[in-house]
Amino acid sequence: MTAEAKHVKEVEELASKVSWSRAMLVKLEETQATLAIEAEARLNSKLPLVVRFLEALAAKNMKATDVITSMDWNKDRRITRMEWRTGIRKLVGTKDVDVSETDSVFETIDLDHGGTLDEAELKTALRTLQSKGAQAADERQAVKQKAVHWRQRAEQTRAAIAALEDIDAAEAVLAKARDSSLRARLGAALHRLHLAKNTLEVAMRFDVSGDGNIDSKEFVKGVKALVPQAEASESVDLFLEIDGDRSGSIDLNELKAAMSTMLEAALEASALETKTLKGIEKLRKAAKRAQVAVQIAKIEDDAAAAEAKRAEAEAERDQQKAKEEAKRAAREAKATLVAQAEEERRAFEAKVASRRKSEA
Repeated sequence: MTAEAKHVKEVEELASKVSWSRAMLVKLEETQATLAIEAEARLNSKLPLVVRFLEALAAKNMKATDVITSMDWNKDRRITRMEWRTGIRKLVGTKDVDVSETDSVFETIDLDHGGTLDEAELKTALRTLQSKGAQAADERQAVKQKAVHWRQRAEQTRAAIAALEDIDAAEAVLAKARDSSLRARLGAALHRLHLAKNTLEVAMRFDVSGDGNIDSKEFVKGVKALVPQAEASESVDLFLEIDGDRSGSIDLNELKAAMSTMLEAALEASALETKTLKGIEKLRKAAKRAQVAVQIAKIEDDAAAAEAKRAEAEAERDQQKAKEEAKRAAREAKATLVAQAEEERRAFEAKVASRRKSEA
């Protein structure tokens, strides 16, 4: 097994041991959706003027000479700040450009700070701007990938939430099946006692008075003995259903017919419960797979975030190191200049002293 395959297996084993509640998944999905929205907002925000300027040049296949020609109103082959402000708005195809932004780009291109742009300056600056534009394009692509990434993560987490909701719905069906009609519960009780088809035995259990019929009180009492959770009201309702001739009592034929329907109802409820239990087991496995996928994704995202933080810290250290190196180089250059100046001063003083000596 390769190191990578071993790592994948270890991550999967770790992820399989983690259990997510619905509340935890909802919170995670909200975070992921927020990150996606933030990335999408950045994508929908206005592009920097430098990028729009370069995109316009590329779209129109314009070079530095063409820019000068398009913006140079007085035909002196130079672009003033005012000509630039108007020209770049026209070039990028919008008036929604802030003056400070146009001036910032102008000052970047105006290398000699003369207040106008000539073709040489524009050619030199375009090479620098194209590098910045490429960097901006890369950053925008990275943001786009982030938006897609977090949308996919949010969808994955929503799938895990939906899996738990499916289990809840199935368990509600199971609870309903278990809390079936009294007819079904009574049939199940008779089936457990092997009395489902022994009408005479059931009649003898219910017919306390021994008169051959079962009255309402006897029926309620008999049901309670078989189904302790049965309410008296539902027992009375069932009694009235079974007492088809409304005689006020249940005879042997009515009991036999009722017991047949009780068994059917019990078998149907049992079949539904068995089917639902199997379905719930499948749903639980699917939910576990979904949660493992979510956990693996989170492990990957946490690792990526830690790496990004490490890289950022390293970049800051490198930047600080570069600044310190620049300061050191500046100090050394200054020291060199001071030393050179001191050496020149001494040489000059020596020369003056020598001249004075010779003149004396």
